[in-house]
Amino acid sequence: MNIETKRGRRRGEIDEKVTRTQEDVQRIQESLGREEHDITVTRETLDQLEGDGTEEGALEVREAVEQAEDVTTEIFDDDAEELDGVHGEGRECEVDLDEGSESVLRDTERIGDVMDQVSTQENIHELERALDHAQRDKDLLDRHIERLQELIRQSESDYQDLYAQVHDAAPKGGGILV
Repeated sequence: MNIETKRGRRRGEIDEKVTRTQEDVQRIQESLGREEHDITVTRETLDQLEGDGTEEGALEVREAVEQAEDVTTEIFDDDAEELDGVHGEGRECEVDLDEGSESVLRDTERIGDVMDQVSTQENIHELERALDHAQRDKDLLDRHIERLQELIRQSESDYQDLYAQVHDAAPKGGGILV
């Protein structure tokens, strides 16, 4: 018997979606971390430049190092936008799973109500099995919801730290005065 839910959720597909979201978040967070590091190192280099050659040379060097920072900041911002999209998809999945969990809860209440109305032991036994299946399904959905919530919460916190380093850090400038 193949019964399809209204939304067509399958356990394996849910697990794949949550795992894919986790992998995407990790991949992007790693990129953001590398980019933040590169920006920080580039800024430190800019601050340490002596620029004691010619004015033109010092200006060209400074502009090239600033361009290195700018291009990496653009990449950081593009990756941040991608991460925001992954977070949005994760939240949509979380809402969908939460609706499923609430639906299963309502189903267990309905089954419980029916159990109070029947007297045949075999019927009660099968309804108890149905309750057990429903509870396991709800537990699975709730675990995935919690996993997504924690993943997004931690990712947003990590991103805010990186963002502060990239966008709120020391302004451009430093060693070379031109």
